[in-house]
Amino acid sequence: MSTPSLYPTPEYLVLDSGDYDGDGITDVSIFRSSNGLWAIKGLTRIYFGSNGDSPVTGNFAGDMLDEFGIFRPSAGLWAVRGISRVYFGSNGDIPVTR
Repeated sequence: MSTPSLYPTPEYLVLDSGDYDGDGITDVSIFRSSNGLWAIKGLTRIYFGSNGDSPVTGNFAGDMLDEFGIFRPSAGLWAVRGISRVYFGSNGDIPVTR
């Protein structure tokens, strides 16, 4: 029987952040993969994504605001809310932005 790790495993570790209101400060946020909930403290709550998706954020529109995005490894899908959908990558890949 193995002892549980005290550190997050890659499937739960999310090293991502975003400035969703353009004030130059990273906003506290969560992404709940089980139902696609994005919650940005003091700003908004939206649903975008589904179970198994990885959150990705970045200034994809070039407007100095970060947008909500997901990477769906099972299909290699990158989707940025209101902007684009593109297929790049495959299962087992780790999405990287910035």
